Amino acid sequence: MFNFIKYTLICLCLFIKISYSQVNDTLTLRKKRQQFWLTYGTLYTVSITGLYFAWYDSYNNSKFHWFDDSGEWLQMDKFGHAFTAFQLNKNTYNALKQLGYNKNQTFFYSAISSFLLMNTIEIFDGFSEKWGASYSDIAFNAIGTSFFSVQQLIFDKVPVKLKFSFHYTPLSNIRPEALGGKPWDKVLKDYNGQTYWLSININDFFPNFKPKWFNIAFGYGAYNMIYAREYEQLANKENLSLSELKYNEKHYRKFFLSFDISPHKINTKCRWLNKSFKVFSAIKLPFPAIEFNKHRIVNHIIYF
Repeated sequence: MFNFIKYTLICLCLFIKISYSQVNDTLTLRKKRQQFWLTYGTLYTVSITGLYFAWYDSYNNSKFHWFDDSGEWLQMDKFGHAFTAFQLNKNTYNALKQLGYNKNQTFFYSAISSFLLMNTIEIFDGFSEKWGASYSDIAFNAIGTSFFSVQQLIFDKVPVKLKFSFHYTPLSNIRPEALGGKPWDKVLKDYNGQTYWLSININDFFPNFKPKWFNIAFGYGAYNMIYAREYEQLANKENLSLSELKYNEKHYRKFFLSFDISPHKINTKCRWLNKSFKVFSAIKLPFPAIEFNKHRIVNHIIYF
């Protein structure tokens, strides 16, 4: 379910990023704001309407109810909620700042609009017989939104960013209907290949540190996940080819230590190149990494 949301919100984040970097200077400030919110609202309405007919219209409705999915996928989907909320809030904040809102207005409008947009899906889930609204989804939406806002409020910048990386795994071929059949679907659905990172810029904490763009990154991932819950996987193992699993048939967590960069701190004489760097601000770039899991320590010459 959340993978469809990521499709939608990625498009919305790209719209916001493009809109505030290419504001038409000939328009009045009021017109710019109206144009932004009109486009924002239109895209949101179209996306939510499309989501309803694509996912919910085929299932029976029910009374509003809750469903506890906090134990699924070793919480990788929850980190996806936090990452998406963080990126949505960050891009909305930057757009509103360019549109001349004062500091308090920018904080309030970006945080509230991002949080509400992320949680609209919980209303649909709550009234669907197949799913249910999730406390943990809402909690991680709040964590992602707050992680940006609190840093911006305290430091007037965001020294610690949430980032994402992905590599293809053979596990998606075992159960493509759940983990993705097409390459782009695998990026969004195969949690085994996803890693979520805390990327910390050293220069933001120690201004004399060089190079300014150098980051230390801490990552979280998981593996051996063919089903959302481990007991489902063990119950269905006779129907699956599990030769690609590592160590044993059980889910396990992975933790990483690596390097990263802050693209916005790389300045060149080429304006379009500087802007291109900023597009990759949400992506953890490939670097050597050390992986820690309950089975062993793994040194990766390059990890993405």
